Amino acid sequence: TVNIRPTVQMLIVDASGDVIINPGTTYSFPLNMGETFSAFPYGVGENMYYNISRSNRLAGTRVWSGDSCLAVQTKDDLVWDSHAVCSGCAGDIDYVADQLVPTDLLGRTHVVMTGQITTVPEFAYVLATQNGTTITLNGVAEGPVLAAGNQHAIRLDNLADNFNLVETNNPVVVYHVSGFAGQM
Repeated sequence: TVNIRPTVQMLIVDASGDVIINPGTTYSFPLNMGETFSAFPYGVGENMYYNISRSNRLAGTRVWSGDSCLAVQTKDDLVWDSHAVCSGCAGDIDYVADQLVPTDLLGRTHVVMTGQITTVPEFAYVLATQNGTTITLNGVAEGPVLAAGNQHAIRLDNLADNFNLVETNNPVVVYHVSGFAGQM
């Protein structure tokens, strides 16, 4: 059995029928070995059929199983710069994906290497797993104190260092979005 508790309204696309789940609601369903499912942020979106939201993300959504091992992958096939952060950026659209690790393997010290993307800002997203999480970037306090499930974006392309040290007082997920030239 898979359990999922989203932080924003979520759509699960399933062969037996689509399911909309409200934030903070735990939804449980059976998943056999080799089976997969897809979940998307749902709401005011540009995708007319599924109404998938570009602005809301599933950051902080909890996925777990008491009786099985799970592999959780995150993906977005329409990542682009909305110019909210970078006025005048080229705004390439690209596919970004990663497999997440179990929370018992998360750390408090992360080295983030700056990439070579040239058309949009580069970010590392820090996701807290515990309340009261603090962040330092290269030894200097960064951002607000985070509650479990909240994230903070750190812009990296404007830093002088190629290697940046992200340290926290609690275990966190660090999701680095980078690339080469115009490709994320």
